[in-house]
Amino acid sequence: MKTKYPTPKPHVHAELIKAWADGALIKYYSDFTKCYSPTHANNPCWSEYTNYCIDPHCNYAKAKIAELGGNDMVELYLYWLDGGEITTESHSSLSCYPTNKDIDDVFTHFKSLLKDSQRYGTKLCKKKRMVKQVLWVTFPDGCDESWAETSWLPVEQCHSKNWHKVPSCTREIEAND
Repeated sequence: MKTKYPTPKPHVHAELIKAWADGALIKYYSDFTKCYSPTHANNPCWSEYTNYCIDPHCNYAKAKIAELGGNDMVELYLYWLDGGEITTESHSSLSCYPTNKDIDDVFTHFKSLLKDSQRYGTKLCKKKRMVKQVLWVTFPDGCDESWAETSWLPVEQCHSKNWHKVPSCTREIEAND
C-alpha cells in the first residue's frame, strides 16, 4: 500500500547540523568578505543558500582526525593548518597546502587526504624541505690551487670576496629545521 506522504529529503546541511549538535564550531561563507567567518554564538541559521563548514581549528575537528588516524595525524593536521606542506611517504613529489584558494573546507579536505592515503596503503607526512647548495672555493693567501679549501653552502650564504662559486657544482640536501 502506498502512503500519501513522500519520504522527506535530508536537509542540505544535514551532516554539518549533526556535527554542530556534537560540538563542532561552524563557519559560514560571507559574500561580503569573500571568506568563511564564525557564526554568531555558534548558532547558524542553516539557510539552504549559505555555504557552511566546520571550523578546522575546533576540538571537534581535531577529535575526528584523531579517530581516523590517531594522534600523529592530529599533529600533522595542525602543522598543515599552519601552512606546512604535506605529502605521502610513497609519493614525495606530491604535496598539498591548506592555503590553496580552491579549498573552502580545509577540515573536509584533510579528512579526504587522510582517507585516500589509508585506502592506498600509504601514510601522510611532512614534506621535507630541500635547500640548494653551491660548492664554494677559496685559496689561502700566497698558496696555489693545490691548497684550495672548499665548502658546500647555501647560494646566498657566502658573499666573501675570497670565496668563489665552483661552476656547475650544486646539490640539494634536506634542510635541518
